[in-house]
Amino acid sequence: MEREIRNHGNEPSSPPPLGSDLNEIEEILRMAKEVSEGMFPKSAATAVKADAGAEFRPIIDRLERMSTLTETAIKLGKPGNGWTPERIVEVSYQVEPMPVEHATSVVARSRYLGLASRLGSSLSFARKSREIVGEPMAVHVPVWYAEGFHECYYLRTGSYKVDVSSDVVAVEVEGQTRDLRVGYQGRKLIPDAITRRLQRLGSIFLSQSKYFYLDGVIELAKSKGQGSKFVSGDGRKGELLEEIIDPDWKLKRIFDQRDLVVSGAQVRNPHLEESRNRLLSVFKERVLCMPTNFKEILSNQFEITTLAVYYVPYYYFRLRDGAQSREVVIHGVTGERAENGVAKYVARLANVS
Repeated sequence: MEREIRNHGNEPSSPPPLGSDLNEIEEILRMAKEVSEGMFPKSAATAVKADAGAEFRPIIDRLERMSTLTETAIKLGKPGNGWTPERIVEVSYQVEPMPVEHATSVVARSRYLGLASRLGSSLSFARKSREIVGEPMAVHVPVWYAEGFHECYYLRTGSYKVDVSSDVVAVEVEGQTRDLRVGYQGRKLIPDAITRRLQRLGSIFLSQSKYFYLDGVIELAKSKGQGSKFVSGDGRKGELLEEIIDPDWKLKRIFDQRDLVVSGAQVRNPHLEESRNRLLSVFKERVLCMPTNFKEILSNQFEITTLAVYYVPYYYFRLRDGAQSREVVIHGVTGERAENGVAKYVARLANVS
């Protein structure tokens, strides 16, 4: 008859060193089998061999189960490239910008329209007194993006509560008699204090249940985490690439920063190491899910399936306003005025000689 088995929790244990004891298990298993086969030759009758070797079977069976669990975990899990991210070669894309002429006209229109509401008929004076100084500069802001997963197979010990029928008086599992325990289940509306009194009276309001515990169970368990993360050079973070890279933007695959050429503009490109390391750090925190209760880690795979950098263009302009000068930064695709954080980052790169 099929019984309901409920997990009764796991034994806390101090974490052992990472790695598998597969070789040791296999060696013990081989020695145990040799002892068993040496005592009872293959020519012996099957019934005699099985009966005489009974005392060794529990040990051999346990070792075989542990060996099988370990082999299964190793086949399923590999170390993964996430533990040595410096060896991963990223894929690079340039977000194609609008032409410099178009960007210049956007800046010109926006500043003249802004003055028109304040100066009215003196707009022609504004055109003369305010002008773009020098060549515009195209500055690429890196957006790093990663996808991946962490998968960990491990062994842990567990204890199970097994419910049995009320007419069961004894249970034997793997040659061992298990202690049956008796419990009482009260109706939901009866308080615990009254339930305890009714237990002593054997009241009809309580139903009796019988169960036993299986202790020292070996479990092969798996923890898994997966996700994505982006980090931009100016410090913005998120999980969905669409939050910062519009799917409709045109992308061009590049293989070197020297391919980041914008006709009619000087180009400033960022140092990537800082933003790359920042991405890998936050991505690891996001995805890693190490178990807190385990006897042994069998495999610990951290895999980065996608690592890419997107160079998002911004245009940097210097404007002369009478005796003063100021800076304007616009997005190289949309033409929108850059937010304060991005504008400062672009201006800093633009002014690096």
